[in-house]
Amino acid sequence: MSTPMPSSYYCNLIVTLLPDIRRFVLQSFMRYKRYPQDADVEDMSQQIVVLLIEDDYRRLRTFDDQRSSLKTWLWVVVIREVVRHLRSQRVMISLEELLSDSVICEADQDKRVLSGERSQRLRATIPKLSEREQQLFRLCLCEELCASDIAKQMGMTVGSVPVRKNAVIKKLKMLLEINPLQSGVVR
Repeated sequence: MSTPMPSSYYCNLIVTLLPDIRRFVLQSFMRYKRYPQDADVEDMSQQIVVLLIEDDYRRLRTFDDQRSSLKTWLWVVVIREVVRHLRSQRVMISLEELLSDSVICEADQDKRVLSGERSQRLRATIPKLSEREQQLFRLCLCEELCASDIAKQMGMTVGSVPVRKNAVIKKLKMLLEINPLQSGVVR
């Protein structure tokens, strides 16, 4: 496919590959022990199709039949996109866990605890971190940068980024347990 093909060729190719894209998406999720709903598989499949056709089929035009088969190439594209998606979900889940694990309420008090109060507690606790820990927190969890970008900005190795990030999250959990802003919070 080194010579440019007409758009109709790419449209027909996408329609032909759609069942494979769906199957690859499901297999990719299952590879990482995630069992998505049919709607989630369909959403991710459509996201992959958009990825393939955006910018005048730019991604599809990168396929080189001399290097691999079309299905092998498509598998790599799908798995990379699914991994990117799972990583973005993991960051969001980690923040939610951080906020929810730090608050255990009395019997009917849980209905009064709002997410705004939790985020207020978190914002009040962040200044208790060192400057470097605050920077790491901001880069990892707020700006959602990848480990290599964070390592470059902070002058550390790529492997130490997740270790330090987990240490910061653990420290925040500990600080939130020790210093609750609300009365009536029981730990």
